[in-house]
Amino acid sequence: MMPNELKEVFLKLDLKSLLRNLTLNVKSAVKPFLGTKFAKNIEKVAYSGDVTYGIDMVAEREIKKVLQPLVDRGELAYCTEDEGLVKKGNPEYLLVIDPIDGTRSAAAGLEACTVSVAVSPMNDDPKYKDVFLACILELKDDRFFWAERGKGAWIEEEGKIFDPCPVEPESLDGLFWSLGFIGRPARWIAVCMEELINRSAIRGGFFVLNSCTFSLTRILTGQFHAWVDVGNRLYRDFPSLREEFHQITKGKPVGMLPYDLAAINLILKEAGVPLTDAYGVPYDDRSLLDWSVDGLVSGFSASTQRLYEEIMNEINKGMRRLEGLLRRS
Repeated sequence: MMPNELKEVFLKLDLKSLLRNLTLNVKSAVKPFLGTKFAKNIEKVAYSGDVTYGIDMVAEREIKKVLQPLVDRGELAYCTEDEGLVKKGNPEYLLVIDPIDGTRSAAAGLEACTVSVAVSPMNDDPKYKDVFLACILELKDDRFFWAERGKGAWIEEEGKIFDPCPVEPESLDGLFWSLGFIGRPARWIAVCMEELINRSAIRGGFFVLNSCTFSLTRILTGQFHAWVDVGNRLYRDFPSLREEFHQITKGKPVGMLPYDLAAINLILKEAGVPLTDAYGVPYDDRSLLDWSVDGLVSGFSASTQRLYEEIMNEINKGMRRLEGLLRRS
């Protein structure tokens, strides 16, 4: 973005233009590093507890470069995975940003990576339900996903606007879906979800993409039918497993925080696609600023309510199966 364009956005604080320019700037900054050795370098541990790769640092610097003037003027605050909350004075808006969702895909040069931004009013405790504008941009392609509260969701590609087109499989045998695995004990996740994995693996498709926003936006394009991450439900329901979570992450358990879900939560809601935690509870009343262990959540979405209920039944069956196995061991 040219300096004069940036100045114009700042003067008017046109939020849609700001989100467009911010996400495009991040994409331009990180694109040369996709799939490089530098992208895979681990630089530090982020505020979230996850590791920060070299390519994450590039995205974080770009966000700071674009937004710091607005922060200094007290017009907005923002929070990112690496920095946490950045705020001065009494800003009107809060931007909840995941600079790269799917860092491991970006580091490997794969497509499953996005930049995600949600906007809410800034107050003492903003909630998911307060988000009124959301934008997600794919980092390897030119596809935007947008939503404005009360005005719907839309997909933008090469200057053209498309409606979301979620589709439903004829049965769970033909389910195309992805499952969250990062920082979760793989054997227990597999025990919980094994029946659905086995049922859909041949006639459907089972994927581990390591990006919840990329997976969830595939529901909007009709490529996937569902996305599941039961990790935090296991962490909450089975205290005996927590030490395994901590061993994997060498400290703070990794899961989904507001920067992961704030934007896609609004987009899916406006598209009429159900999204909840793995208990079936919406995120609406959760805080956007709770990045503690208590703020970590599980997640589940399906293209239709009927499919959502069918898969939720599979999740609950899997939890009972895991409970029985742990009791016997």
